[in-house]
Amino acid sequence: MNQMGFILGGLAVVAAIPSLGNAQGTMTQFQEMREQSAKDVAAHAELMLDQEAAKAAAEIANERYLTGCQPVVDWAQVHYVSLVEHEVVIDPITKFPVPKGTVVCDANGNTAIIQENEQGWPVAQSFAFTGDQGIVRQRLSQFPQFDETMFINGQEVSYDSNNQ
Repeated sequence: MNQMGFILGGLAVVAAIPSLGNAQGTMTQFQEMREQSAKDVAAHAELMLDQEAAKAAAEIANERYLTGCQPVVDWAQVHYVSLVEHEVVIDPITKFPVPKGTVVCDANGNTAIIQENEQGWPVAQSFAFTGDQGIVRQRLSQFPQFDETMFINGQEVSYDSNNQ
């Protein structure tokens, strides 16, 4: 009887060997699912942080427009031009760089503060963006070169006073 138990036990072990491969495959799949879930949670958390940062930046940009940022325009003071991060902003009248500490803005909703870079040049830094075109237009309408025809469906377009 002892031999019979030994034989049956051996057969049970032999029969279980194929399912051990399945168990290992299942464990591998489970581990992969856990890793993917962790990546998804991390990606979601990063998106939430980005969204919170964008909201905070929009509040800063709105405040900059409401408190008098200086719009950036071309040399002829006819076209609005976009701010470029870490670039010098030139005053179209004096042809000198805008002094450090000046809050500048563009028609796209970007704002920046002029600060010195490592070389001592006054460049646009500390960017903040608002998507509130009402606030942008409110500020730009305070300048003589502002013209509603420069905007089509909320987008800035080129405007040439000679080709109306």
